[in-house]
Amino acid sequence: MTDHTTPLRAAQPPEGACAAATGSAPAPRVLLPGATLGVLGGGQLGRMFAHAAQAMGYFTVVLDPDPVSPAGLVSHHHIQTGYEDPDGLARLAALSDAVTTEFENVPAASLAALAGQCPVAPAARAVAVAQDRAQEKAHFVRCGVPCAPYAVIETAASARCPAYWKKCCRWRWSARSSWRAAPMAAWSTCQCSAICTATASWP
Repeated sequence: MTDHTTPLRAAQPPEGACAAATGSAPAPRVLLPGATLGVLGGGQLGRMFAHAAQAMGYFTVVLDPDPVSPAGLVSHHHIQTGYEDPDGLARLAALSDAVTTEFENVPAASLAALAGQCPVAPAARAVAVAQDRAQEKAHFVRCGVPCAPYAVIETAASARCPAYWKKCCRWRWSARSSWRAAPMAAWSTCQCSAICTATASWP
């Protein structure tokens, strides 16, 4: 288990270091009402995105495999396919003037593929960092963002910090990926590396 305790006042990184780490780019041109905005993901957040965009005069297109996805039901276009389907991604890019994502767990590779055809935000590299809590915390530290003391748990044998919260690193919603007691039992359901974060004082 690797300790990643950080001071509350971390030094500031060199200018541009964080932007380079996440692949951010200069702001794209402004898209005026009448443009079409695409979104990967058709859940309730995508539905709110679609409603807000339409209220401002934009057209919307949603890519989501669910035939009755909340956002797909209210969007001008619903591309019913998986997030990694190349034909679906190509159609989304063709219909959209810009594309975003509803949530952080869409494949970063899909966002990268779309970025070669139309403006995409957030950048694929930024989403890839957000998908892995260990990478995310390490990135915060590099950018000088104060973090609670934490450690990366990579084996069941190291999952022995019962006084702290544990959280699976990837592919789980926060409310469904955290546990505080019985670390060995919880580890068996995580099936990936995890983050152990102090809840009081670091030993």
